[in-house]
Amino acid sequence: MSAPAITTPSALAEFVNWLASNSQLSNTDSRYYNYLPRSSSHSLALCGFIVQDLVQRSEVIREKAQQGRIAFGLNVYHTWPNGKTKNLDLAIGIPEGLGLPSSSHGIAQATAFTRVLISCEAKNCMTEHKKSQPRIFDELSSSHEIVHQGDQHCIAAGIAVINIAPTFVSPLRQRTGTDLVITQHNQPIVTASMITHLRGLPIRNEVGQVGFDAFASAVVNCNNQDGASLHVELPAPQPGEPNHFDTLHEPHRTRLRAAPPQQVSTGLWIRSDSPQGCPTVPFRTAARAAAPPDFGESPPAIGIAFFQPAATSKSRHRPRACPCS
Repeated sequence: MSAPAITTPSALAEFVNWLASNSQLSNTDSRYYNYLPRSSSHSLALCGFIVQDLVQRSEVIREKAQQGRIAFGLNVYHTWPNGKTKNLDLAIGIPEGLGLPSSSHGIAQATAFTRVLISCEAKNCMTEHKKSQPRIFDELSSSHEIVHQGDQHCIAAGIAVINIAPTFVSPLRQRTGTDLVITQHNQPIVTASMITHLRGLPIRNEVGQVGFDAFASAVVNCNNQDGASLHVELPAPQPGEPNHFDTLHEPHRTRLRAAPPQQVSTGLWIRSDSPQGCPTVPFRTAARAAAPPDFGESPPAIGIAFFQPAATSKSRHRPRACPCS
């Protein structure tokens, strides 16, 4: 089974196009902005585009989605088997109600899951980079910790979008009838500092370790007045680096682990014929698996197995439509 051809634009490019055309009314000064700090629409838009990428790039994810065996959710509240509940920006997993209709993403959107197989935490840093470093680092750290404490086999991913614009108009600093307050950024130093700081987040290589299974940083240029653009030059992570965006949204390229065959017989097997030694290893294996019988005696070089949900898992959801539908 060969990996499908990758077409552009990617999820990140789609998100930047969305941000550039986005216009939201601020209740602080009745002006319109590309980005509102207290809105979740930006993170949810990015996660929606990531879902589209996953369905496009992975033939098996697409196949299982068409069969109604997996679905995605945005802003999902999920209670793990250990009783802890967490809000997930993006969840992909086995929905409580099977046979849901497919969305424009090519995969059904669910409001609750019996088991979450992939989670993604999305953070934005548009201004006050130095001040935001401890908070964003701690929020991302707690994300993968809660996910893996609830289910060691769940793939925990994270993404941070960092603004490299030299100036930024924050809606929180504005008041009706007054001149715009424009914040100055010491660029590219503050963006490079944030990227370096987030490289300290742990990345795990196998089940049982602590850390994200995949994490990426991305850089945009947005002054919050006249659109946005994607920044791909340094200090943005470069192709082949472990925190480059491409390591996040290609889950069909990962590492094979061995596991009891009985766990695989009822699971979802995601594989790739991509050659070994790929410089990007996104969604590193967070589940152990053995090749199912229908693949023959020779297992694929790389792959992921998703297992059936635990009977004690429950979830609840605060309904939210995908902003990029």
